[in-house]
Amino acid sequence: MEDMFNTTILCNNCNRQTKKSYITKHGFKIRTMDCNKCSKTWYHPADLQDYKNFSKIKDKKFQVKLR
Repeated sequence: MEDMFNTTILCNNCNRQTKKSYITKHGFKIRTMDCNKCSKTWYHPADLQDYKNFSKIKDKKFQVKLR
């Protein structure tokens, strides 16, 4: 299966080609596609899912027994 980040994506509002970029949240590099004209941003679904899984684990409290 081909990755969506390797294809050309057009903005659904202004019908212009989007630009590839990325943002960093808590050490995670999330790939994005940005439209320069209407300032709209789309996040890569796989990167966003990885970040959500990390956030769930980070907020969870663990009990550890020390012997």
